[in-house]
This record gives sequence, structure tokens and C-alpha cells, in this order.
Amino acid sequence: MQRVAALAFAHRLAGLPSPTDASSVRAVVSGIRRELSVRPDRKAPATVDALSDMLGQVPETISGRRDRALLLIGFGGAFRRSELVAIDVEDLEETDAGVLVHVKRSKVDQEGAGREVGILRGTRLCPVQALQDWLRTASISEGPVFRPISAGGLVGPSRLTGGTVARIVKRYAEAAGLDPDCYSGHSLRAGFATAALDRGASLDAVARQLGHAKLDTTRVYDRRSAFAGHAGRRLL
Repeated sequence: MQRVAALAFAHRLAGLPSPTDASSVRAVVSGIRRELSVRPDRKAPATVDALSDMLGQVPETISGRRDRALLLIGFGGAFRRSELVAIDVEDLEETDAGVLVHVKRSKVDQEGAGREVGILRGTRLCPVQALQDWLRTASISEGPVFRPISAGGLVGPSRLTGGTVARIVKRYAEAAGLDPDCYSGHSLRAGFATAALDRGASLDAVARQLGHAKLDTTRVYDRRSAFAGHAGRRLL
């Protein structure tokens, strides 16, 4: 299905009609979906409880301060891995409510229009405080926010990769007694959506935070139990 989407995108870029819009092609694709009937392999959401357990394993070291900020900003901003590692100090704007992150480009923003993501200050777990602690400890005043750190504790000038974000999440998930195979960098984004919806946030509000244009896309991120808010509650 990814190849079909890539083919359609390539034709749009070239200003040509996409063959994937043909009814015969759509019928074949639908048939493949029915035949395979494969359930998506979704990673577990790092909900507030899971995130708290993971943060409890973060050491008081320079690497630990980076990782704490990365986990909390990744969750608080509901960022994609690519968006998280692309953040520069110049993209940050501190406000009374929290920190505003100016996302320059994202997966679905092919024209680079960008968007603004607000990350609120927390009372128990504060992304803004964690971010400030990391930047101050690492003496970072410009350029990439999340950077590699050598074995000797030296902070490099480059930015982390999305793969490194996934490994960091898995490492702390395992340290917290969770199954690392069930977690990835995407777990922070899915965890925010799931936790926010569970606490009564509207689908519209969650969609705005995730940068979704369609609510159907946001619904995919709702990993709550099938019994959460069940329509049949108190009926029987």
C-alpha cells in the first residue's frame, strides 16, 4: 500500500493524473486488503503512567538530562521522530503558558509551510523545565536541541537521528519493566493522543496538536480500551 501511495504522489508532483485513481486499480487494492486482512503492527502508547515509569529510570547525568527532555518534549508536543530531532534552539519561544515550538517542516507538510506546537508547563512532569535543564547543562544556545553525547560526556554539534530516539524510548521502557519490543519513538506521540482523549480532550484539539488535517487520521491514534466511554454503559 505504501508503494501505491508513492506512485500517486510521484504522479502528482509531475502534474500527471495518477493511475491509482482508476476504478480498476482501486478494486485491485481493495481486494488485496481484504485478502491479506492484516492487522497493523502498532506500537504501545507511552501513556502518562508508562512515561512516568520510564522517567523514573533516567539517571542524573548529562545524558539523563537530555533523555528526560527528549521524552517529555516528544510526549508534550506529540511530535513525530523527524520533527523532534529537527528542533533547533531558534525554533523555541518561551511563553507564560509554556514553550512554543515552530515546526519548520513535517511529514505531511511538503511545501514547508510549518506549524506552531504549544507545550504546556506541567506540575508533576514539566517538559519546559526539563528542556531548560538540558540546554543549560549542555551549554546549548543555538542549533540542534537534541544532540549525541560521547562516552566521555561531550555534547556533539550534530543532531540525533530518528533511530536514536526509538532506541532511547526502548531502553527506558525496558528499564521500567516494559516490553521494549512494544515501544518505539512513535509511542510518545500515540501516548499523548491516547492520554489526552482519555482525560476528555476533544478530537479536534488532539488533531491540532498532532498536526492532522483529517479527524479520521487522529482516530487511529486512540489506543484506549474498547470499553472506554462505551456507548452501552449503564444500559444493562
